[in-house]
Amino acid sequence: MSRTERSLYFFGRLLVRSFYRVTALGLENLPGGGFLLVPNHITWVDALVLQVACPRPIRYVIDQAYYHRPILHPILRALGCIPINIRHSHAAVRAAAEKIADGEIVCVFPEGQLERTGTLLRLQRGYELIARHAGLTIDTRNACAKVPDALRSERVVKA
Repeated sequence: MSRTERSLYFFGRLLVRSFYRVTALGLENLPGGGFLLVPNHITWVDALVLQVACPRPIRYVIDQAYYHRPILHPILRALGCIPINIRHSHAAVRAAAEKIADGEIVCVFPEGQLERTGTLLRLQRGYELIARHAGLTIDTRNACAKVPDALRSERVVKA
């Protein structure tokens, strides 16, 4: 992890923890090597809370429209985010599979957009393509048992 990335994580954790109390349970269940994390996406804070709860850096697959915004681009690039173009996703799928092969955690929100009602939207196929390209087996029993327990948080309202 680069010095810039360590600095961003340090200050990001401080910022997130000033609004959220994050308690990570079951971290011993997280695989040691690279894997694909596939949570649903309810709010823009999802990625921040997941990262605070996880002891390892997470590489997020993010829509290139957000990735290339002038204010966000330097930060997202430093954090190792993977930009994806929905119509031409081959490069992003390859990049995600390579990061998993290198032992990193890659996160893709399979709905492809924020879901504000709390119900699961139609899943896009990107996670399947990444898993297939990385040679991963999709095991929903492990995903359901490990990831939600390992990465749990609660909102704290400050007076």
